[in-house]
Formats: sequence, C-alpha cells, structure tokens
Amino acid sequence: MRVGVVIQGPVNSRGFDAVANVRRIADSYSALPACGPLVLSTWEGEDAPLRHPGLTVLLNRPVERDDAMNRLRQWRSTYEGIKFLRANTEVTHILKLRTDMYVAPEIIDFMVDFYARAAGPEGRMRRVCEGCLLGSHVHRGVPFGVGDFYFAGRAGDMERLFGDALSFGGLRFQDNAEADIWARHLARALAGDLPPWWRLIGPWWPPRVTPDDPIFGLWLEVYRECVAPFPRKFLEGAAWRGKPFVEGMDERATFGRGREVLREYFDFHEEWLRMRNDQCGYLAMRRETFPFGLRASYWVLNRQRAAVRFALWGWAGSRAGLGWLWGVARAPLRGMVAGARAWARRGYRARFGAAPDGDMGGRGHGI
Repeated sequence: MRVGVVIQGPVNSRGFDAVANVRRIADSYSALPACGPLVLSTWEGEDAPLRHPGLTVLLNRPVERDDAMNRLRQWRSTYEGIKFLRANTEVTHILKLRTDMYVAPEIIDFMVDFYARAAGPEGRMRRVCEGCLLGSHVHRGVPFGVGDFYFAGRAGDMERLFGDALSFGGLRFQDNAEADIWARHLARALAGDLPPWWRLIGPWWPPRVTPDDPIFGLWLEVYRECVAPFPRKFLEGAAWRGKPFVEGMDERATFGRGREVLREYFDFHEEWLRMRNDQCGYLAMRRETFPFGLRASYWVLNRQRAAVRFALWGWAGSRAGLGWLWGVARAPLRGMVAGARAWARRGYRARFGAAPDGDMGGRGHGI
C-alpha cells in the first residue's frame, strides 16, 4: 500500500505562515515508508517558494463563479492533485490535507492498518465506492456531514467523489459544503435509487431527523458501509493555523465550546465502531445540529429550494389570474430578502467574527 498526499489550499494566508507548515508536513510525512509522493495543489498567483524533494507544486486556475464557502476551489484543487498522482505515480490511496493544518504523520500508519483489515462495501453501496472513505470526523446531527479537514480513501474512490462534486458546477444541493459533496456524489452513484427530486434539492431533512426517516436510513447505510471517521486523537492533536485545533475552533466558530463540540457533536472512529456493533446504542446518543452560532444554516436553506418555492408561487398566482401581481412583487421581495441576509451577516460577523452560514471569517477555511 502506497499513500499519496495532496496538500490543498492557499500559501499566501493572512496571519499564518502556510509555507512553513507545508514544509513541516513534507519533512515529517516523507520519512514514512508507506508515504508516497506529495503534491501541493494551490492557485495561480500564489507565490510558493517551496523546494522540497518529493513535493510537486500544482498551480490551478482559480474558480470564476459564485463559490459559497469556497467549496469549488477546495474540490477543484483537491481533484487536480488526485488526478496528478494517479497519472504520474503508483499510489494506491490518497490522503488530503490542508495548507493551514498540521496532522500527526501517524495518520498514515492508521490508514495502512485500517485498509489492511477493512472489507469493502456490500450491495448497492459498491456503486458508491470500492473501499471505505475516511473523514476527519462526522457531524452526528447532520446526515452526510462528513468532516473534510483531512480526508482519505482509495485513489479511484477519491477521484470519483471529487469529480462527481465538480460535475454539477455551481448547483448547490446543500449550504453545508461537507454534506453537499456527498449529495452530489450520490446523485451520480445511486441515480436510479434516489427520489426524483434529489438532483433539485438534495437530501433535504428536517432539523431533527428520526431513525425511520428514509433519508436518515440512507445515511446510516452509507455511514455503515462507505464512510468512517479517523480516531479522535488526530483532530484533538492537530494544529490549525499554528494553534491547537480546539483553541482555533473556539476563536473562529464555537466561542469557548470547542471541547464540548468534539465530545457531544462529532463522531470519531470510536463512535463509528459503536454504530456498526450496536446501532440501537448509537441511535440513543445525543444527536443535535452542530452549534455554529445560528444553527438554521445547517437546516439546508439552499437557493435551489427557494427558487422552487418562488416558481410554485408564481405558477399558482398565474393560474389564479394574478400573474401581473407576482411579476411586480417578485423583484422587490428578492431584494428585501437579499438585503436582510446581508445585514444579518454583517452584524453577526462584527459581533462574533464569523458568518452565520459557517464561513468562519478566515481565508483558510474550506479553501
């Protein structure tokens, strides 16, 4: 087994020396026998004065479109790094890291041990991936909310996942980028088994899903067969923008509740094993939405659903002979909604330093 590493993100990061962090990753990871070539996948215009044996620098063209939470930039740079490794090396698995985060290199040893023991998915889940994919964590209250601080899997599975995500362009299934990538991938992998509205609005669910909800049932099937989080120690021991991860979370998102969030709202490998061995016990665990200040953002308020509502209201109005009224009211209503959201975001950022939709205010997040 040979693990290639894609280090993804900007190197000109405000308030943090990403170049030194990438050098640290390259130095420590390249010393491991199971670690293959390393790729830094960043953007044109990023000055990357990096010279390191075994490290290749890719400069990708920036994404020129509306890109909520920089998801398309993240996926594009990761995808290009994966394609390069598959085309030019003989790596069997790939680990995706961030330029602003340092994770202990022992994560490679865990991957080797995990994939030596793990069986592949069964049934229709074979269409999703050939082997289990590993995420940094899983949001216990958000179906398909697989943490992407660092991410790993078989090389072919990784290329399919990020390729499927990019194939939909700017269409946003979910405001939550971590769930959005899975909504897109499943729309391709399980196209014949999903509800007809999936491509339009993705896996919509109410704030509190129940185990008998069909979307939650699909998520449990995917979680059991196709996704596993890494052990807790890697995220707790990680350095994010030069600081311990929990401290960085407290500054940028959780307002002093970082350790509680990791304990009460995140699943790690230990909880995943419990879910596989004792599903009833797992379902009895606390299951709430991750508290990013304004939690409504995780309740899947995406633009596609809003557009569908507008269209349905317009159709109903036209059938009732009120088409002219709808045409007059639509533009001002959209303007008022957009203005109110912008005003709320500015006030929230001024008070807490983070935007309510999960954009943590720093350039490094999600890039």
